[in-house]
Amino acid sequence: MINGVIVEHVQQRLLDLGYSVGQHGADGFYGSDTEAGVKLFQKEKGLKVDGWVGRDTWKVLFNSMSNP
Repeated sequence: MINGVIVEHVQQRLLDLGYSVGQHGADGFYGSDTEAGVKLFQKEKGLKVDGWVGRDTWKVLFNSMSNP
């Protein structure tokens, strides 16, 4: 399992954009609920749906910081 501050930032950004990351919210743990939220985000943004926050997903997720 992946965890840490970066995961927490990703989770919070997903929450800010209206995506679920599970009942514990931005807890810093990249579990199945966070992966599902990332996959839904990727699908809706036309990105490769793999559940990983790679370069392309990161850019789309954080590039529009003023548009939550």
